[in-house]
Amino acid sequence: SMSRFSGKGSIQAPVAGATAKGETYILTVDYIKYFATNFPVDVTYTDAIGNMNQYEGRVPVYSGVGVRIRATFQSLTSDLNISGLPGLAIAADAGNISGNLTVQSMGISGKDISLLMPFLSDISIASIQQAVQTAASIKAKMYDVGTTVYPKIIGFESPSSDPQMVKAIAKYLYELDVYATPTVSANPQDPNDDAYIWVNWFHNMTDWQ
Repeated sequence: SMSRFSGKGSIQAPVAGATAKGETYILTVDYIKYFATNFPVDVTYTDAIGNMNQYEGRVPVYSGVGVRIRATFQSLTSDLNISGLPGLAIAADAGNISGNLTVQSMGISGKDISLLMPFLSDISIASIQQAVQTAASIKAKMYDVGTTVYPKIIGFESPSSDPQMVKAIAKYLYELDVYATPTVSANPQDPNDDAYIWVNWFHNMTDWQ
């Protein structure tokens, strides 16, 4: 996905199409292993008109682990179509962008994982290749005995496209001290059937199941 910084530099808006000269963008590429559950949410927010609204219900929440490659760059020319890492590499090679590149492990840790993390600075073909190789290496070690994984909330589906509601739900979810533990057990209705994945949510020592 790619998003653009607003004039204040704090709000991002999705980008569909070409870039504008002088604007700052963020390209995010994720590899994620996740599971989905419905999570209780209770938020209040102010809409664009200024009315105070409340939403109380359950929203689909995605929890899991993964690897994220994130490029923050300024477009030095207009009409760049960057929809992924290949386009980013072409733009970097042509000198049409400037910025930095990072690799982040999400919910995956361990000694071997720490040793794999690269030190990247600018955006170049070499740094993009290194980032992709790092992501592939972390993905390969995801199931190693020495690797620790702890699923966290990585996304959700908003019940509305209202940006203020989306921001309120995101703030509510990501400020919670929540972690999830997936466990596998047999189908209680039919032991010969496929196994079920049960998800235990923990928040301030309260068990959400």
